[in-house]
Amino acid sequence: MKDLEWIGFLEERIAQGKLSERERSNLLDHEFDFNNAPKKIKVGKRFHSCLEALRKFFSLINPPIITDQSTNIQMAVYGFVDASKSGFGSSIDHGNKVTYRMGIWGRDTEDDSSNYREFANLVETLEAEAANGSLDGAMLVVATDNSTVESAVYKGNSSNEKLFELVVRLRLLELKVGGKFIISHVSGKRMIHQGTDGISRGHLREGITVADMMLDFCPWDKSAIERSPDLKRWLQSTFSKSVEFLSPEGWYTRGHDHIGHYKDEKGFTRLKTKKGIFVWSPPPAAAEVAIEELRKARLKRRDSTHLVIVPKLMTPLWLKQMHKACDFVVPIKPTHPFWPAKMFEPFMLGIAFPFIPHRPWQLRRTPKLLSVAREVYKVQEAHPEMDPGIILRKLLLLAKRLPAMQPSMVWKLLYFE
Repeated sequence: MKDLEWIGFLEERIAQGKLSERERSNLLDHEFDFNNAPKKIKVGKRFHSCLEALRKFFSLINPPIITDQSTNIQMAVYGFVDASKSGFGSSIDHGNKVTYRMGIWGRDTEDDSSNYREFANLVETLEAEAANGSLDGAMLVVATDNSTVESAVYKGNSSNEKLFELVVRLRLLELKVGGKFIISHVSGKRMIHQGTDGISRGHLREGITVADMMLDFCPWDKSAIERSPDLKRWLQSTFSKSVEFLSPEGWYTRGHDHIGHYKDEKGFTRLKTKKGIFVWSPPPAAAEVAIEELRKARLKRRDSTHLVIVPKLMTPLWLKQMHKACDFVVPIKPTHPFWPAKMFEPFMLGIAFPFIPHRPWQLRRTPKLLSVAREVYKVQEAHPEMDPGIILRKLLLLAKRLPAMQPSMVWKLLYFE
């Protein structure tokens, strides 16, 4: 519990007569009487499995070196894994060759969920690759069309005991080979076009199995605008023709409102700043870095509007930060001319509005903003081909009007009072 929640819990116990004032004072001051602690306790089943996991991690004779951000990448490996009800398949690209793995499930997995099959296929594929020594010191990016697998890996936990065991096996393998494993959820349609979906069913006439290149299906290093140039024109027509598209260098300069330098009357160099509407369009692999700079920029310059466009890939690395940095976040599905079906996954659109000079200070989490988000979702569900740009344009125009409105009117508008 957080401190305020803990204090509220204790006060409720006092009101119910279940806690004395002395006990309350001791608990608030964190003064516990250990002399009256029980001699023995019963360990819960889950606690025991966590201790078993720690025992495995610390059983290595030599302490492993954990790679976080390597300056010397020996090898980049890309792979796809997929499992069907009856079979499984995987494809791993080592740069000079592609290895396949395929098979059918035994009777011992008949009662297991599809989540377990997908995860088990991933872990067993990597264990087989590691046994050949092909993952030593490697940075590995593996795609799966199962979001539960991606979530379990990045949380490092699962309420399902079998999935938790697979998480432990995967992380232990990462320690042993000294590599870096990145698991990314992708669309099932991407999996089909890439060919691994066919491999899991015994078909070897799709995607990379008929000489397509693995990297053609791995756009981790490409921004949304690079993949679909029409997206640039859509952003200009929806928000403003004066939007500025930031390069990676611009994340550190123009994204902070910088437009140059000048000398003051004492000869000191000063920054020139000018607010604007900026488009941050980083590749998924670099989105975490870009969004971190965006959060810094918003703290320093509070009058600019920021639009963040990132394809929905490698989301555990950056999506949580995006929700913290932006007031408004919605996915735009690949059903539009500016983001067609061949993109496979939607892209995430985040908007960080200028701060308001009075209460509620920002649009984040206001009922008005939440209602607009629901409207965008409804439009995309009911009419996937309909352009949500009209709704977004109205929202931007509303945000521009707020600083000039009376505080009482702003509150009524945003909170429907």
